[in-house]
Amino acid sequence: MDIAHYLIDPKYIGPNNRFPLSTYESMNAEFAALSEEEQRKVLRDRYGRGDEIQETPELISESLEQFKTEIDSIMSKEAYDIASFILPDYIQSDRFRLAFLRADNFDAKAAACRMVTYWERKVDLFGTDKAFNPSISVLDFEESDYPALAAGGVRLLPHLDDHGRALIFNYPGYYYGDSATSMLRLGWFMAHEALFNNTMSDIIQIKGGVGLAGNGFPIHVAPPFHSMSEVQRYTSIVTSDCNAALPVRCRSFHRIAGNELCRRFFEYLLHFVLPRLRPLCSFYNAQNLQQNRIALARCGIPPEKVPFELGGDLQFNYQQWLNDRITEDLASSVRTIRAETASENDDDGKSQENSAIERLRLLLQAQRMNETSFIQSTVLRFPRPAQFP
Repeated sequence: MDIAHYLIDPKYIGPNNRFPLSTYESMNAEFAALSEEEQRKVLRDRYGRGDEIQETPELISESLEQFKTEIDSIMSKEAYDIASFILPDYIQSDRFRLAFLRADNFDAKAAACRMVTYWERKVDLFGTDKAFNPSISVLDFEESDYPALAAGGVRLLPHLDDHGRALIFNYPGYYYGDSATSMLRLGWFMAHEALFNNTMSDIIQIKGGVGLAGNGFPIHVAPPFHSMSEVQRYTSIVTSDCNAALPVRCRSFHRIAGNELCRRFFEYLLHFVLPRLRPLCSFYNAQNLQQNRIALARCGIPPEKVPFELGGDLQFNYQQWLNDRITEDLASSVRTIRAETASENDDDGKSQENSAIERLRLLLQAQRMNETSFIQSTVLRFPRPAQFP
């Protein structure tokens, strides 16, 4: 159904065919209601002047002890307890726990609650057979997720911004798949890439992440979203996961709207973003290309680090990145299977190995489909930088 339908139908946007609320006005009001210190923090986060805590050995040691006390005091934590049983060394490692302490400014109680929620959400998304692994592999995706993974609607960009923050690129023009769950799994996969599977992971945990998104939205509400309620639910879940589950410090979020309709639609979705995160959001008009480049550069994101889809100069070969990751995960999986089955029946080990190879073959097939029919039928429907003045 055409998105314009939702913007004029009272049952979707409220009485009198009016937009529910001017988001710019509401955001300004929310920002004005913050204390002076909270306002300064929002601006520091936006412009990369973060107030990171000095991590002394004493602070880390004391915080880890407090974390252990807090996590042990939580009675209802079934998913965490299972993870602790299966992966005791990993769960109890200082490195893993430190990521959660950093996300909550070394508030041990908040960090313990975040870790419990993290395992609950990971089980919700990946199931008990795949959630209890230290990392998230391409092998953890369901076959129905492969189109979303191949299209890359959420991507970890190859460079940190000028302040050492990870850049997550979210482009609705590349959303694809059978369900919003596929997109949520993809988001968690990219978050793990930044937080745990990156040579700069420690810096990213300390400095945080910045979201870049926009410029455009499907002309129709297309897969993976089959209704406006699914879009709303997806928005709410993503912000909730960032706020209370993933060990990430959300610094700012920059969205570039391709046209007035897209701007109004994204403004509408802000009503489903957690109030704590709304002040971190900034909007840009895609038609003001040069102004956007200057504004993002002031936030520590120069044009060479902004994807070309958003009017920047970065030509990121996502397909090559995914191919490399597939090769890496397949090799790792085969090594693990061979090691685990070395003293067992050789036929069992060979069967598992063939299963892993078959899953990767299906993913590669989805990639090839993505490069042809997917691009022709889906991606070209969205505004592109070449259309900008």
